[in-house]
Amino acid sequence: MLRRPANETVQVNLRIKESFRRRIEQSAEKAGVSLNAEMVRRLEESYRQEDLFAALKRQNFPQPQSETPVALRASEQQKFEQRIIDVIETTLKQEQEKK
Repeated sequence: MLRRPANETVQVNLRIKESFRRRIEQSAEKAGVSLNAEMVRRLEESYRQEDLFAALKRQNFPQPQSETPVALRASEQQKFEQRIIDVIETTLKQEQEKK
């Protein structure tokens, strides 16, 4: 398989159900972008979320199904939220450096 530069835009043919294409098209129209742009945005977002969850897991954040109490004390909640923000910022910075 031909290896192209990572930042090169390539055409990919994709088979999807017509109902799914219509759904994406509606989202694209609502956002004021092309069908292609909406598909690319959604694919990129899914990988960003995957990377973020992996980064959170590496930081030993509690998983949603864990026995962590739902209501943390205010100070614990603030620390927890700050750790998440720090991980997100670091992940986004690393993502930008890859580009």
